[in-house]
Amino acid sequence: MIAKTQIAGKRAVVIGGSGGIGAAVSRELARNGCILTVHGGHNHERLARLVSELGRLTTVDAMILPITTAEHGVAVLEDAEPVDIAIVAYGPLLTARLDSTSAHDWSRIVEMNLALPGAVVSYAAPRMAARGYGRIVLFGGTATDTIRAYSEIPAYSAAKVGVSSLVRSAAREFAGTGVTVNAVCPGYVDTEYLSEAERLRYTARTPDGKLIEANLVAELVMQLVCASIDISGNILRIDKGM
Repeated sequence: MIAKTQIAGKRAVVIGGSGGIGAAVSRELARNGCILTVHGGHNHERLARLVSELGRLTTVDAMILPITTAEHGVAVLEDAEPVDIAIVAYGPLLTARLDSTSAHDWSRIVEMNLALPGAVVSYAAPRMAARGYGRIVLFGGTATDTIRAYSEIPAYSAAKVGVSSLVRSAAREFAGTGVTVNAVCPGYVDTEYLSEAERLRYTARTPDGKLIEANLVAELVMQLVCASIDISGNILRIDKGM
């Protein structure tokens, strides 16, 4: 655990924080004393269980809002202001080859995986800079830290590669303001969202035959949240060398 004195009392918001990697990040922030807003899209019961759990550690607010546009991400932040730490742990996957990806698919995937984090940065970073402190962590996709060819997830990976450019642009623009912007690119992570078939398929692709635990990704996010102002503009992989 990171020393609580570093971020205790900071206001943190986790978009997509009620399940999967987002829930693991929410737990780490709560353990480290952040005042927390956990966003969930639609599952009231799951969000209520998590808030009840984390409420024993810190002050936690819950927010349910289905996200279908980038503006919805901004609405979550507006509701929680002033925000010191913003995590975007939401971004739907589309598995479809280019010849079966529709215009609607492109619009939805780019909106949720690039425009949403972009809108969060555009809204949050200037306000954080005005207060002299801020930490923003976004999520890329598996091995999307560089430009590669993808046959199964071309739309999703294209949007996630864009996140890398976004992070570097934001780090440059807000250098010297006390605000850092970084991203994490996880490999195949074991969460409740995986079907058994997906779990078997992804396990077979990992270098050591094991999925990554969500809490390990959350620990890396915490390292970025607690890092100095010089640690910004980084896209960090946690994928066992895939």
